[in-house]
Amino acid sequence: MFVHLARFAEPKDHPNLFRAFAMVREQVPGATLVCAGHGVDNDNQELTRGLDRLGIRDAVSLLGPVDNVRELIRTAHAVVFSSYHEALPMAGIEAIGEGVPVITTDTGDAKDLTVDERAVVPVRNSEALAEAMTWYVQQSPEDRKSMRQASWDKAATEFDALVTADTYRQLYVQLLGAARA
Repeated sequence: MFVHLARFAEPKDHPNLFRAFAMVREQVPGATLVCAGHGVDNDNQELTRGLDRLGIRDAVSLLGPVDNVRELIRTAHAVVFSSYHEALPMAGIEAIGEGVPVITTDTGDAKDLTVDERAVVPVRNSEALAEAMTWYVQQSPEDRKSMRQASWDKAATEFDALVTADTYRQLYVQLLGAARA
């Protein structure tokens, strides 16, 4: 199961995600996709019509906003982002913090959330996104377990609040030193 966490907005590129997921379903008929975020629900006719056109509505859940994002993330095999314009998705940091690998388009710093270069694809490229998602599903259970551990390790070493605070502290000290020179 893939989880996509993003509000309904053009840069989040839901159409690209859905096209990619339709291709994944051709290779992995049992794959499912759960989407959550403001405006990402069954009342959104733009989304539901797109799912119907692609013939994947039965495999995609549109939850809208969710109260417990971490609980949803924990159910995922991978979190996928399809944006063509993004900085660093907070939901991706939450995902790796739960040991859930991220598959993403190469926009902003989103690639910093991945643990394998094959999980980063060009923006607006449904075929490449589908290949990355299919690649992940086809990994052995041991390899997926290893990627989960690597995701958790990355969160602990690169995105931990104390590590981040120390990095900022060091930057401020460096900037203050340069300003005094």
